[in-house]
Amino acid sequence: MSSNNANGIAFSALGIANGEKLYPNYIATIDEIKINGEAVETIAEGYTTSDDQLCTRVNLVNQWVSAPPEDSRIAGGDLSKASPTILDYAGKINTLEITFTYAPAV
Repeated sequence: MSSNNANGIAFSALGIANGEKLYPNYIATIDEIKINGEAVETIAEGYTTSDDQLCTRVNLVNQWVSAPPEDSRIAGGDLSKASPTILDYAGKINTLEITFTYAPAV
């Protein structure tokens, strides 16, 4: 994944099917991302959102969006460091592991 699209990825996200319906106002916080078994650093904070009011998602790479949308939510509420692209990875991806916390907004 690369913000300059070197890997050909324009969009990738963690998605929770029916998350907005089953768990309204929950926030997904990325705890760790591993690519090919190795932990990688994010370049920004991820935010929780939905574009269809059904699937909850956290963008990993989204080149079609330049800033968090109005309905974005993040633990602690400060979206100033949040971005629609949180990964910058140009190598070959064989495996992708995401550890996250899913909890109600407080």
